[in-house]
Amino acid sequence: EPIPTHRLRRKLEAMLAGKEKEEDRVIIVKSSPRVQYQHWISVTTIIEQAGGIITLQLEKQETISVD
Repeated sequence: EPIPTHRLRRKLEAMLAGKEKEEDRVIIVKSSPRVQYQHWISVTTIIEQAGGIITLQLEKQETISVD
C-alpha cells in the first residue's frame, strides 16, 4: 500500500519495534528507473533513521507462462 513519505518513518518504527536481530530489520527497496534520485535518498534515509537495514532488489522478475 502506498504510504506518504511524511508518514513512512512512524510506520516503519512501529513495524520494527522490538526487532533486535539484524535479519528481522531488513527492508527491501525496489524502485522504478523513473524514481528521482533525491526521492530515493529521502526514503532510504527514513528507513535507516527508523532502524531498518536497507537491501536492494536487483534481479529482474519475469513471469513465464507454460502451455
